[in-house]
Amino acid sequence: MPVGFLAVSGVIAVLAPWYSAAPQGLQRSAVVWGAGAVALGVAFLDVRRPARGGSGLRVPAAVVGIGLVAVAVWPSSPHLMNRGEVGSTNAAYLRASEERADEAAEVRRRLPDGALVQYLAFGDEAYFIGHASPCPYPIPTFLQRTRYLPDVSTLDSYAENARCLDEDPPRYAVLNRGWFPPGKIDRALARRIEARYACPPAPARQLVVCRLR
Repeated sequence: MPVGFLAVSGVIAVLAPWYSAAPQGLQRSAVVWGAGAVALGVAFLDVRRPARGGSGLRVPAAVVGIGLVAVAVWPSSPHLMNRGEVGSTNAAYLRASEERADEAAEVRRRLPDGALVQYLAFGDEAYFIGHASPCPYPIPTFLQRTRYLPDVSTLDSYAENARCLDEDPPRYAVLNRGWFPPGKIDRALARRIEARYACPPAPARQLVVCRLR
């Protein structure tokens, strides 16, 4: 029974959910790698130690095993990390998902039943709204990425995604100006969208329903 490895892993499992509350200086990849290295080092010492009877450790071992499996879904465990820093916890992500679901319900009330939609919004929002899109690219990621990477407009996938605006577009489009800001994406693309759809003014983070001109 790898007593040392179980003990160190158990401590890591207990501390992990509070990692998102640690100082920013500790929320780095090196810290996580270091914790893993400590656990592996102790495991190596376990292997080097002569074997002994360990039947009395079955219950603690099971508890540690459950903790290691469950830690990923604890409310305060990190859900999203970027370059070693916690972007959100499981609980925060759940709250954000519930907010998106509420916003999507309001959008659905403004759309006719069964209406096809051109999404100019994030994937979660399209998922919660639930209306089908005739476009092979229901989420306009290739179009949106031109706000960061202008060269995306040279890709075949960009051209395929953009054709959805010209080839029999649906009567309705859903726009999230926070994620898909018409003033920051490729200018030619923004003009095509403006020529195709009339969108009401609204705060940047609010979903709006646009109508085909």
